[in-house]
Amino acid sequence: MSYTKVVVKGTFWFLLFSILSAGVFYLWRLMLTRELSTSDVGLFFAVFSFVNVITNMRELGASSAVVQLVAKYRTQGRWTLLRETLVWLLLWYAFLAAIFIAVVFIAAKPLSAYYFKDIDAVHLIYWLLLMAGFATIYSFLTVAFQGLREIRWYAMMPFAVGIAVLGMTGLLLRRGWGVDAPAAGYAFAVIVVACLAAWQLTRIEGVQKLFVGPVKLKRQTLNSIFKFGLPASIGTAATWVFASVDPLVLTAQGSLTAVALYSVAQPIAMLLRYVPKAITVVMFPVSVELHTLKDRRLNEGVRQVQKYLMLLLLPIGIPIVTLAPQIIAFLFPPEYGAAAQTLQFLTIAQILGAVALVNTYVLLGMGKPRIFAGILVTGAVLNLLLDLILVPSWGVVGVGIANVVAQAGMLIVSLWKLQTTVDYRTPWRAWMKMGIAGVILVLTMDTAKTMFGPGVLGVGAATLIGIVAYGGSIFLLRALTIDELRGLIARVMPR
Repeated sequence: MSYTKVVVKGTFWFLLFSILSAGVFYLWRLMLTRELSTSDVGLFFAVFSFVNVITNMRELGASSAVVQLVAKYRTQGRWTLLRETLVWLLLWYAFLAAIFIAVVFIAAKPLSAYYFKDIDAVHLIYWLLLMAGFATIYSFLTVAFQGLREIRWYAMMPFAVGIAVLGMTGLLLRRGWGVDAPAAGYAFAVIVVACLAAWQLTRIEGVQKLFVGPVKLKRQTLNSIFKFGLPASIGTAATWVFASVDPLVLTAQGSLTAVALYSVAQPIAMLLRYVPKAITVVMFPVSVELHTLKDRRLNEGVRQVQKYLMLLLLPIGIPIVTLAPQIIAFLFPPEYGAAAQTLQFLTIAQILGAVALVNTYVLLGMGKPRIFAGILVTGAVLNLLLDLILVPSWGVVGVGIANVVAQAGMLIVSLWKLQTTVDYRTPWRAWMKMGIAGVILVLTMDTAKTMFGPGVLGVGAATLIGIVAYGGSIFLLRALTIDELRGLIARVMPR
């Protein structure tokens, strides 16, 4: 089996639908910024982030454990255990989700009055709790698809949610629902996609046998999940910090306007997250399989992923950093211009954190949940502390600075831990050459912008010329060779 082909094919599908879903969700955000006031946009995303953090506490590392076990049992052909593991996950999700949803429902009015400082938040909380209930089924299905290496369907689910959210929110805004429209639209979208995905899972060839006959639930299987899952839960909790602590701190110590500025800058920077996320979605079950088989191809595979990941991210990230003011001005009304500097910091943070993300999930796939947790906790604690220190004085820009430092810390720790666990060499020389090519990209863009002018066409031409210069520099500096590229294509393309 060509694992390079498996990784590249899975990464392609995930990246394709991630880009499509990012585009749809960004259209949704653009619609919100034009149809709602800045304070209403900030209120919605503040409540959305809060509900996500609370209800996602049902996770407790179980999904990472189940993906690892499903991939392992599938490799070993132990389908009975695989089926039982999935049933335990669904029951666990439903039990904890019910508890957390009930707590938030009871506390909705005090939260609206004293935390969000807006009574309109009550309706948003109720709608988003409905969404969270069906998100339990949605999340279970994503775990099943990933563990079974059905990456195409795993990747399609967020895109389908985005299409449904965009359409339903637009309809409700036209009917005068105001700030309730995106919350109700999101709830509708998750319900529809969860039902469709459940139907699709039953139709996958070879999976039907998972649904035949009764299931015997053994405590030993549950113990296997939590032996792996409890340490991983600490790391999972740390990922919630990265995903949601910034708007939570801005809500508590900043303003709803600052939350709105963050809500338009963060998704642009997160475009760089789709490439490493796509790789980790595929690499996680693959690394489980290679580690189970004691296959040394995992060692060289990690090094190649680190190298090619940085090769791809720099020509995406550097133009975003360089053109941040123009990007914000082009996409959003003038009152969002202050988000440009935050976008620059958040983009740098994503470049630094991309390799760390891949490293942590490779370690998790190798059965190292404690190391996985340690790396993510290091970054999350650093991010939270710096948010608390910087936001009161620096506002939304402080969040960007905190992210840069936290992601840099994660990168350093993850490289150190991976080198002590896997026999491989970090591609330092290739990264240095790519850095030089990145400087050439910036210089070329600045020169081209002077020649072509500051308009949209001029900026586009400058960016294209800069990326071409970057590509040429990569080959001239031999960060990537023609023979290496041919070999990679040969391993990926069908014979």
